[in-house]
This record gives sequence, C-alpha cells and structure tokens, in this order.
Amino acid sequence: MIPLRLSLQGVFSYRTRQELEFGRLLEGGLFGVLGPTGSGKSALLEAIILALYGRAPRMEGRRVESVANPLTQRLEVELEFRLDAPLQAPRYRYILRAHRSPRGELKTERSAYHWNSGDWQPVDPDAERLLGISYENFCRAVILPQGTFDEFLRMEVKARTEVLTELFALHHYDVTEALRQLRESTRADRDACQRQLQALSHATPEREQQLREELKHCEHERAQVTEQLEQLRQQEEQLRQQRDRWQEYTACRQELDELQQREPEMRHRRQRLERFQAYERQLRHLWERFQEERRQLERSRQRCIQLQQQWEAAEQHRAHLEPEFQQLRQRYEQRHREQELVQLYRRAAQMLALQQEVQQLRERTDALTMQLEQARAQQQHLQHQWQQLRQRQQELRAQLDELQELIPRRERYEQLIGEQERLFQEEQQLAARRQELCREVWSRLPELEPLPISQPEDVLEWLQQEYARQESQLHELRRRAEELERHRMLSALRGELHPGQPCPLCGALEHPSPFAPSPELAEQVRQLEQQQLECEQRLEQLPKAIEWLRAQLQMLEERRHELTLRLQAVAEQLHEHARGMPDAPESSSQLRSRRDALRQQLSELDRQSQQLEQDARQLGQRLQELQQESDQLRQRFHERNAVLEQLRQELAQRGLEAVPENPSAAAEQLQRELAELEQQYRQRESEYTQLVRNCEQLRGELSESQHRCEEQQARCAEVHAELQQRCAQMGIAVEALEELFTMMPDLEQEAQELEAFERAYERLQQRIAELEPDAHAYKPEEHERLKERIQQLEQRRQELDRQLGAAQQELEQLLRQLQEREQLQAKFHTLDQRLALLEQLAKVLRGQAFVDFVARNYLRSLCEQANLYLREWTNGALLLEVSTDRQGKSELRVLDLFHGGRERSVKTLSGGQLFQASLAMALALSDWVRAQSRLQRALFFIDEGFGSLDRDNLSLVVQTLRTLARSGRPIGIITHREELKEELDAFVLVSLSERGSVLRPSWLYAAEGLPPGADAH
Repeated sequence: MIPLRLSLQGVFSYRTRQELEFGRLLEGGLFGVLGPTGSGKSALLEAIILALYGRAPRMEGRRVESVANPLTQRLEVELEFRLDAPLQAPRYRYILRAHRSPRGELKTERSAYHWNSGDWQPVDPDAERLLGISYENFCRAVILPQGTFDEFLRMEVKARTEVLTELFALHHYDVTEALRQLRESTRADRDACQRQLQALSHATPEREQQLREELKHCEHERAQVTEQLEQLRQQEEQLRQQRDRWQEYTACRQELDELQQREPEMRHRRQRLERFQAYERQLRHLWERFQEERRQLERSRQRCIQLQQQWEAAEQHRAHLEPEFQQLRQRYEQRHREQELVQLYRRAAQMLALQQEVQQLRERTDALTMQLEQARAQQQHLQHQWQQLRQRQQELRAQLDELQELIPRRERYEQLIGEQERLFQEEQQLAARRQELCREVWSRLPELEPLPISQPEDVLEWLQQEYARQESQLHELRRRAEELERHRMLSALRGELHPGQPCPLCGALEHPSPFAPSPELAEQVRQLEQQQLECEQRLEQLPKAIEWLRAQLQMLEERRHELTLRLQAVAEQLHEHARGMPDAPESSSQLRSRRDALRQQLSELDRQSQQLEQDARQLGQRLQELQQESDQLRQRFHERNAVLEQLRQELAQRGLEAVPENPSAAAEQLQRELAELEQQYRQRESEYTQLVRNCEQLRGELSESQHRCEEQQARCAEVHAELQQRCAQMGIAVEALEELFTMMPDLEQEAQELEAFERAYERLQQRIAELEPDAHAYKPEEHERLKERIQQLEQRRQELDRQLGAAQQELEQLLRQLQEREQLQAKFHTLDQRLALLEQLAKVLRGQAFVDFVARNYLRSLCEQANLYLREWTNGALLLEVSTDRQGKSELRVLDLFHGGRERSVKTLSGGQLFQASLAMALALSDWVRAQSRLQRALFFIDEGFGSLDRDNLSLVVQTLRTLARSGRPIGIITHREELKEELDAFVLVSLSERGSVLRPSWLYAAEGLPPGADAH
C-alpha cells in the first residue's frame, strides 16, 4: 500500500484542512515527520488507519467523538493510495466524514472509490478484504502507532502465541478437536462393525454346503419334469392345430348361413343405389345453389329490418337529448361570473389567514423579548461563575508549582538517604567479605589445617612463611631422595659382584666388604616419593593462593576507598538538601498524592471552565439568534399589516361586503361546481355530436342494404326456374328433392359394402371346402385330458423353480454375508489398531501442543530474520533467540555475546537496546505479514523510540533504514529529535498555531529561501 495523498480536518489537533502529498516524500526513500511533543505527528498515522478501517488506536471503543476536535463542526479524512508502487497499479480513495448535529452528536459515513476508465467508481469500503490484512496486523506490520512499538517483545508467552496464531493462521494446526472427532468416529465405526459381525454370526461354511446340496437335488427333479412337459406340449400342439381348424370350419359355416339370409336385401340395395346415383349426377349442384341463394336473401332481409330499428331509435334519442344540451350550453357560456366570485372568496380567505398570522407574530415577538431578557441574565451569571473559576485555578496552580519544586528535592533527599544506607550496608558486607576470605583460603587448601587467624593480612603472612617452610622441606626431601637413589644403585651393583670376577665399577678382583642393602629401602623410597609429590603439589597451590588473596585484598581495599569517597559525597549532598527542606516535611509519596489531587482539581476546574466557556459561547450564539429572529419577526409583522390593509381596501372596492364564515371552503365548493359543469358540458357535447353522426351513418347503411336485398331476390328466382325445368325432365317434384337428399345414404360407402358382401360370400364357400376333411378328425375330450396333465406338470415345475430361486437367493445372500463378514473382520482389526494409535496420539497432542510447536518454529524464524538487523546495530553483541523451559513453553530471550553468551530476559534491556530489538522484530514481522498479504510494497511507518538512542546507535539504525528504503521499501519515521533532519532524505514539520496543527514539507523551505527550522507561518 503506497499512499499518494492524505487530507484531514477536525482530527485531534487539526482544526483546519491540511493536505500531505507523499510523492515527494517517497522519492528519496527514508522520510520523517518532525515536530515538538503534542504537535500532532502521531495523528497523521491514526488518520490513515481511521480512513482505511474506521477506527484508530486512541479511539475509545468505536466512538468517533474521541478523536474529533471539539472546536470543529465536521471531521473529514481522505486517503488516496495505490496497492503497489508501479503507476499502473490499482488506485483507490477512502473517505471518512462526520458532521456534528445541532445536539453535538457526530454522524459518520464512510465511502471508497476505485479509479477506473478516467473516473472514480464506488466500491465496498472493506479495507481488510482489499488489502488482505486485518486492522491489528496492519498496526503491527505496516504502521506502528505510538505505545504499541515494543508490544510484541513484552508480551507473555500465551499472548504472543495467540498473536502468531492470528498472524500466520496457525489455528489450522489445532488438531485437538479434529483428533477428538476422528477418535469418536473411529470408536463408533468400530462398535458398529462389531455389531454387524454379531448380526452375521449365522453365516457359516456348513450352511453354505447344505444349501448347495439342496440346490443340486431340486435341479435334478426339475430337469425330469421339464423333459416330460416338452413331450406333452408337442402332443398338445398337434391337437391344438386340429382344434383351430375345427373351430374355423364351424365359424365359416355360421357366417355363410348369415350371408345367405341377407342376399335378398343386398339385391334391393343394389337397385336403389343405381337410382340415387342418377339423381346425384343431374340435380345435386342445382339444389345446393338454390338453397345458398335463398339463405343469402333471408340474411339480407334480416339486416334491413335491424338497420331500420337502429335508425329509428337513434333519431328518438337525439330528439330527446337536444333540449337538455342547449340549456347546458347556455349555462356554460355564463360561467365567468362564478369564476370571479371564486377569486373574491379566495382573497377573503387570504385576508383572514393574514389576520391570524399577524396575531401570531405579535405573540411570538412578545415571547422572544422575554427570552432575550432571560438569556442576558443567564449570560451575566455565567460570566461571574467563570471569573470565580479562573481565580480558583490561579490559586491551585500556584500551590501546584510549589509542589512541583518540592517533590524532586524530597525525592532526591530520600534517594540520598537510601543510597547512604546502601553504602553502609555495602561497607559492612566488605568487612564480612574480609572475614570470609580466611575461610575461602582454607577451602582452597584442604591439605592445610585451618588456623585461628581472623585477619586476611595475617593469613597472607602465614602463607608466605608456609611457602618458605615447604620449600625447605622439599629441598630436604630431594636430598634424601638422592641419597636413597645412591643406595639403590649400590644394591644393584652388589648383585653384579661374583667371586673371582672383576668389579664392573672399579675392576678389582677382590670384594672384601660389599654394601649390605636394607630390606626397608624400597618402602622408604616409595614413602619419600609420595612425600615429595605432596610437597610439590602444596608448593604449586601456595603461590596461587597467595596471589589470589593479594588480588582479593587489593579489590576490597579499592572498593572500601571508593565507598568512603561516595559516603563523603552523599553526606555533603544530604547536608546541602537538608538546608533547603522544611523542619517536618512530608514524604515524597504524600507530596505526590497532594500533587495528584491538585492536578485532579485543576483538571476538573479546567473542564468546568471549558464547559462554562462553551455554555457562554452557545448562550451568545443563542442571544444573537434570538435578536435576529426578533428583528425578522418585527419586519414580517409590518409587512403582513400592510398586505392586510391592501386586501381590505380591494374587497371593499369590488363590492364583497358579506363574507362567508369559511370563504376558502365556499371558493373550493364553487370551483368544484365549475369543474363539474365543464366536465358535464364536454361530455354532453361529445355525446350529442356522436349521436348525430350515428343517425346519418345508419340512414346510409339502410339504403344500401335494401338495394342488395332486391338484387339477391332476382337471382334466387332465376335459379328456382332452372331447377323446376330439370325436375320435370326427370319426373320428380321440386318439393320432394329436400326429403330425397336428406335421406340419401353415402353412395360410395354403399357401393363398397355391396362389393365386400359378394367377395365374402365367395371366400367362405372356398374355405369350407378346404377345412371339411380335418374338422371331422378332432376329439375335444382327449385334448382336455392332455391339457390337465400339462397344467399339473407346469405347477410342479413352478414350485421347483420357487424352491430353486429361494435356495439360490439364500445361497447368494449367504455368500455375500460370508464375504461381508470377512471384510468386517479385516475392517474391525484395522479400526481397532487405528483407535489405539489415535488414543496414543491424543495423549501426545493434548491441548495446544501442536499449535505451540508450530508457533515456536515461526517465532524462531522471526528471530532469525530480526537478528539480521540486530546483529548489525549492536556489532554482534545481542541476539534474539527462543528458549524452551521444562514444561515446553517458548520464551523470547536475549543472548548477550559480550558477557560470555549469557541468556537474559528481554525485560532487562535498556531503553536503546529495547528499541533496537523491537524495531528489528517489527521489520521481521512486516516482512512476513506483507509477504502473506497484498501489501508487497507497503509503506512502513515507525512512531516512537528514537529518543532512547545515543548518537552512534541512532546513526547506525537510520543508516540501516535508509538502505532498506533505497532498496524499494518506503519507510517513514516520526520523532521529535531535530538532529534527524540531516539524516533524512525528506521530511515534514508539524507545528501548532492558533488554527491548530499545520504541516510544512521540507522542500517548501528551500523554495521560500528559509532555513529548515524556520517557522513559515
């Protein structure tokens, strides 16, 4: 997320609209927002967060009133940004507006837009879905607000694990619930499998063998029945063929007898058919034409009668309507008189309304005059209360200033007393340490017996004497050792002497008195060597003990001298502070309590003073509004009076002396009557005109219909004469034709039926001759007996089929059950092993163990990333690492490489070290969170901590941030340290003025010829 422009107004100390263009700030890479404490630097970051998420770190709950400036009537924050650095990246604008209602409440609305096709298109203002990062993670990884910078380092183990779980979605690794559900489902599946096995206990191989034997026996019997049935069916088929021929012969004989009985009727129908065919050819078309002409003539006559009746009715209606229409027209032409009366009534109603309005204006003016007097009295009372509060505030501030001067002196006095007591205790500890040195010397030299010596100097002198004595004893032991060595050599030489042989040492052949070795010589040599070894060990330890004791005595002496000097300095400071303190002063805690109480009273008085000022301003505004309203009412009163007099004169001139009680209602009634008159006239006029046109139209249609009727009557007479001439030729009357054609059958169908009768008669005679020999050979009794036998065998085979089907079905079911039982046994074994494994796994992963393990690994990775920065800033002195206690809990520790790699808590870091470690961890968190969201090139903002760094560490940290910024990662810092101006590529100065906080970019100073620290306002 790369910001382009920020505009804000009414947020914290920003009373007037201020705009900040980020383009010039981001060009250099590392930029800053500088200004004194309380000038409004942090409010810029909170405005960005407020525009995106609708809330801010210093907001109380979700109430916008807590971040709004109380002296402004509106709050507005507008942020324009890109999702990435390239110019073609999507550009968005988020806006938050709030307007203060008359009752002082803020009504808030948020909106968001996307730049598309040269215009801003509305979109959903959900920034979390757009950026892919929540509000909390945005404050941890993109913009670090004041007060939350080192929050991650100072967290407890459980809280840090929850943060890591939320940041990296580690809740997916919480398998406790899934493992419990899986264990329960596995146990349920195993129990269900066991119940199914119990239900299949009847499925055994013995039952399978028994069913197979039953199937074999049934199949053998069915084969025998089937063979018999086939033989009988062949015989029955032959008899059935004979029966069919016999039945067909009988049916043909019956049908032939029926046809012979119908033969005379068929001859009569043949003769009638020939006569009807002649009439059909010569008379049918003339008869149908005559009927059609007669029907058309009848329709024309009916139409003439209908038109005659309609025309007569229309003429009667017109004659009846004409007098009423003429009377209505006369009244309509005189309607202007009633319209003038309506206007007079309306003017009269306006005059009555003006009279009421004038009376109301007079009453409102009197009421406003009373309210003005009350408001002025209340304003004087508020002014008196405000002066009393100001006087009380001055008294309390004087007391508070005295306490502010007294508390530091009292605290310093108490610190000096405590330091003096601590120095006395340390001096006593040094004396005890001198006594303890004697015991440590004897513990370092366990071979020496402790002496009743209480001073370490005496012990040192004794150790030196003991060292000299041990050296003398060692010299004596070495001398005795040399002597015993000579004796040992002589003893060895004596073993080489033999009578008559020369001595290997002197060459003499005689050996008068050879050396007689002592039998205890070897034991003496061993004891002497042991004593010499012990003496050498003591001599090695004594110089080290002497040197250690001297060093300890020197350290104690230096510490004692330092304590003496510090005690003298503390005593002098105590004497100096005691001179400025009262005789019986209060303790620092009591003074601080008094100071807090005074501050609370001052705060309450300030609040009351602000409330009084606000009430006074509101009352002044109210007085001004009342005065304006009073002037407006007086002006309206005079205007309405003038209009009222003018209306009275106008009505008197136009002769309206008797005004109705309700002139407005009378005017409305007359207006309605006029509207009804006009509507009625328009309706009657349209109806009368339409009626005249209908009469003319009906007269024309009647004349035309009568002419057509005469023409059709002539054509009908011509057709009737031609039909009479044709009937006379064929010897039939015209009147008999209607009955003839009505009773005439379908000639074509009649001819087909006669031909079919003749063909059927011939076919039956031929078929009877063919079937007669076979029909006499059929015996029905023998056929019935054969069918009964076949039916019995069929029933037996069906019974065997049912038995076979049942046995086969039972066998198949048994085979399936056996297979299912085998599968269930394997499944039960698998589920049992799986349940045991899950139970063991549940014991291992009890609680949040797996999530803690994953979070610990993520924390180690974050520490490795953070150490890349921290190692450079501390020259390899400090590193962050994760340590695990015996309970398996991970704790964030600091590895101090300058003190032998000692581990210590992050809480023991100094202010500068804590800032460096927090910044390194924040950068690491930012890298990880941005990599998992859409903010690959997001701006990184830091809002605290630089004040705890010395100049060298500050320069090193700023150099690292500048390197990151120039590598394509924009970084901004917020600080009050003025010396950072020289380290930044660009900056914005925030200052306080009478209009609130004001922004001033650094490049404007150069453009105006001002030094960067000058105030351009």
